[in-house]
Amino acid sequence: MSTDFKLFLTTFGLMIVAELPDKTALTLFILAARKNPRGVFLGAALAYLIQTIVAIAFGGLLSYLPPQWVALGTAVIFLVFAGVLGWRSGHPGKAEIKRDDDGKSTFWSSTRLTFLLIFVAEWGDLTQLATVALNAKYQKPVPIFAGSLFGLWAATALVIYIGYKAKDYLKPTILSRIAAVIMAAVGLVFLFKFLNTLEFWRHL
Repeated sequence: MSTDFKLFLTTFGLMIVAELPDKTALTLFILAARKNPRGVFLGAALAYLIQTIVAIAFGGLLSYLPPQWVALGTAVIFLVFAGVLGWRSGHPGKAEIKRDDDGKSTFWSSTRLTFLLIFVAEWGDLTQLATVALNAKYQKPVPIFAGSLFGLWAATALVIYIGYKAKDYLKPTILSRIAAVIMAAVGLVFLFKFLNTLEFWRHL
């Protein structure tokens, strides 16, 4: 077995193990249960593709991103989404989200929403930093890029499949409330990260 293939398998396995218990996996689970699963997968796949390219080609630039503003932007997006879901859960008619075969508009709206949420949530995430570290250590961008991307896609496909099947056992209003809680929790985590970077907050 070649060194490159071993590195591919190692990276592939690492990404699956790191991503499945991650916040983005919970996000994808909820989105797949409420939205078009193919659109959800495409949006996530595109977000992961761009983030992996950044990690491989411009990994050093991640250290120059202002983490507090990345955290704040992510917190705002997730908290707004949580608020929308919470409002819809209180209006059963609005909680009836269209399913898999509802046409192109549903597909593309699911793609756009998923891309936005995953793209902002993955900046500086464990999987992205792991990809940067592996490439810095081994200087093997091709197998590391392939292993990272396919590992993330595999974990995404698994979570989306489970989430899509879960919709048959949960009412839309219940899904909306669960989604709102999860999105709010993620948003609050990022908000805390932002506040933790502020000097006056540390002295309170």
